[in-house]
Amino acid sequence: MTARTIMTGRGLAALLIATAALALPAGALAHDHADDRPAAAAGAQAADGQRAEGAREDGARPDRPARGQRGPSAAQLAGKLGLEESAVRTAMQSAHEQVRGIAGKEERKAAFQAALATQLGLDRAVVDRAFTAVRAETLSTCVDRLLAKGALTQAQADAIDAQIAAGELDAAHAAIGAAKRAAHAAAGR
Repeated sequence: MTARTIMTGRGLAALLIATAALALPAGALAHDHADDRPAAAAGAQAADGQRAEGAREDGARPDRPARGQRGPSAAQLAGKLGLEESAVRTAMQSAHEQVRGIAGKEERKAAFQAALATQLGLDRAVVDRAFTAVRAETLSTCVDRLLAKGALTQAQADAIDAQIAAGELDAAHAAIGAAKRAAHAAAGR
């Protein structure tokens, strides 16, 4: 998909449907994060030559998935699981290798989470809860950002927050997508 296609309602809808199908916090893929980046972006050097706080050597932000990665970042999962980020990153890389070639997004997601649980020596339910918690936080952050931009009313934001709190993450994701499409249409994009 080209950037122009993605910005049309049909392209954005297709992207949102694809990310929703993953049932991961992949909703972040369809969201514009340019407005919520810190002044000292990850990987940036401070005036004294030191790395900015939170910056990693590879320039990636620890609170976001790497470019092209679907799902939560190693830092997000590590925070939820109470593990070291490097251990989670290594386990994620290994799990990705194990599921390579599995057809079907849902099958690949299930296999990835099972492989990750095995790699980390954790119960699958613990890993599933961590994924769900990260997805809920991602959706909540998006609601806050859309509310601040004026793309959602307070009543809409409250309704979506209630869906998130009730664990209705797919419905919340769909409502966020609808609000984004409406905002884009209103802006004439």
